Amino acid sequence: QHLEMCLLAVLLLLEKRARSSKWLEYVASLPWNSIDHLPLTWTPERLSSQLQGAAPQQGIEAKRQELRAAYASLCSCCTKDKGKDAHAEFVGACADAQAFIQAFALVHSR
Repeated sequence: QHLEMCLLAVLLLLEKRARSSKWLEYVASLPWNSIDHLPLTWTPERLSSQLQGAAPQQGIEAKRQELRAAYASLCSCCTKDKGKDAHAEFVGACADAQAFIQAFALVHSR
C-alpha cells in the first residue's frame, strides 16, 4: 500500500544525501527537523498519551507497522537484487525504519 509514497520517501532520502542534484535546493528546504507534529513520527509512548486509545491511534500504529515491513522489504531487495553497493547506499541514506517512517511522513504531508 502507498507504494509510490514509499518510493518517493526513499528517493527523497537518497537526494538528501547526494552532493549534487537538481533537487538539492528543494530537498534542503523541507522541514526535516520540524516534523514532530506529524503523529506518524511520534513514539508509541507519545502516541498513547496524546491520543489515549482513540481510533486514529490504532490506524497510526498499523501504518507504522506497515512502513517497518516496507523498510525491511526494501533492505532485502537491495541486498538480493543489487548487491552490497546498493544496500550500502540505501542504508547510508536510510539508516533505520524510523528514518524511513519520517521521510514517508514528510512526503505524505506535502
